Amino acid sequence: MAGTRRKWSVGLWLGGLAVVAVAAYWGWVQAWWDHPDLSAEQRIEHFNEAFADRPRRAVAARLDGGGMAILARSDIADVGASRCIRESECSEELIRTVRRSFGCTYVTVRFYCAYAVRTTDGKAGTAFAQISSNPGARKPLEVEQPSFQGAEEMSCKLGFGCKPAAGAEPGGQARAPARKDAEPSPAPSQDAAACKGIRAEIVGAGETCLDPSDPARRDFRDCNNGFCGPAMVALPKGRGMRGSSAADMARLSKDDPQADSFRTEMPQHEVTIGYQLAVGKFEVTFDEWDSCLADRGCTRRPEDPGNRERGTRPVMHVSWIEVRDEFLPWLNRKLGLSGASAYRLLTEAEWEYAARAGTSTKYAFGDIISTAQANFYGERPPKVGSFAPNGFGLHDMHGSVPEWVQDCYESGYDSAPMDGSAHSPENCSSRVHRGGAWNDVPVFVRSAHRGVGDPKDRNWKGFRVARTLVVR
Repeated sequence: MAGTRRKWSVGLWLGGLAVVAVAAYWGWVQAWWDHPDLSAEQRIEHFNEAFADRPRRAVAARLDGGGMAILARSDIADVGASRCIRESECSEELIRTVRRSFGCTYVTVRFYCAYAVRTTDGKAGTAFAQISSNPGARKPLEVEQPSFQGAEEMSCKLGFGCKPAAGAEPGGQARAPARKDAEPSPAPSQDAAACKGIRAEIVGAGETCLDPSDPARRDFRDCNNGFCGPAMVALPKGRGMRGSSAADMARLSKDDPQADSFRTEMPQHEVTIGYQLAVGKFEVTFDEWDSCLADRGCTRRPEDPGNRERGTRPVMHVSWIEVRDEFLPWLNRKLGLSGASAYRLLTEAEWEYAARAGTSTKYAFGDIISTAQANFYGERPPKVGSFAPNGFGLHDMHGSVPEWVQDCYESGYDSAPMDGSAHSPENCSSRVHRGGAWNDVPVFVRSAHRGVGDPKDRNWKGFRVARTLVVR
């Protein structure tokens, strides 16, 4: 009888161990059972899922030419070979104690996948998708939102190398070359025939030969009594398209579920800049605003989030009213300018003409933009001039900080001026800002995209300056 009891005791003990073992490892076993390695067909299925019924409808990608990009479906011409790795981690523990945990009731499975892609403009690259199991979701596996940091981490995991793409830092931020300010204004030409560009009145230099078509002869600074204004670029006169066409809107609608909000960019129309416009080479910086503050022209010190480095980073958290009533009057007093040739904000038409720089694509650099070309989908703006300029010699027209312009906001361009002037009705409750921000996805940093805000709003906003040159 004792032997029988002993057998039962051993049996119960072994059975208990088996139950405990099943409880401890059931989550891992079920995870392997539910989510084995992805087949080639499943990889493509989940890649396609990234573009359907999701807020971003996009993937992060590393372009072979350098830099990270956010690619929408319409940006991708071809998808080639793919590679995935599988990782698992305990998400919900069976027993929780201060010192230890025992067993998993749920295990999260993640697939890190890379896809060889070719973009519609002929560039090769590698797109990344992170696909995870999620309890309670409609689908057993879901594609996560695109992330530059996640894509860089996946590059390492998938054996593409842990160094960022050429010209980029971890997280997709392009490496900042040394900023180049405008050279002092060229010496006045004594021979009118020797000037192959325009002869403009520059403060402190007098009548000066500038050539908007020559990168070596289009930059200048106004200087008076030892004070110099912002670096400026003389733009060529000409015509340019403003807004989005019906074809542009159809493409946006395929890529973005909120594309109806972009209809304020219509109808597309041609704008003529028939006067000699000069535009700030860079956005106005903290240093420049602080000079206004020190001289008592400005009354408030805008803060950079976290009190991080200020200096030659673009000033932010300034309102349209502060720019109009404080900074611009101070700048014009310092340089002795008034009237039609005084410093001012760009009009909305001038801004888009300057941003496009003679192009008709979504960005001045083409229909796809990367972190090697502009500051977007990142953590904060870098120093001004950290990226190559557009064709007119202007930096940071895409991303960085939203730039206030003169215009009063109107929904659509049905009555928009076509001569470069501002839309300025008597009663105006909202002003326009352009260019998008450092933390925006690409669709919001397009040349045609419009932002709107209360003129008293300071959140994240910055600006650049313009003036009309007097030409002899």
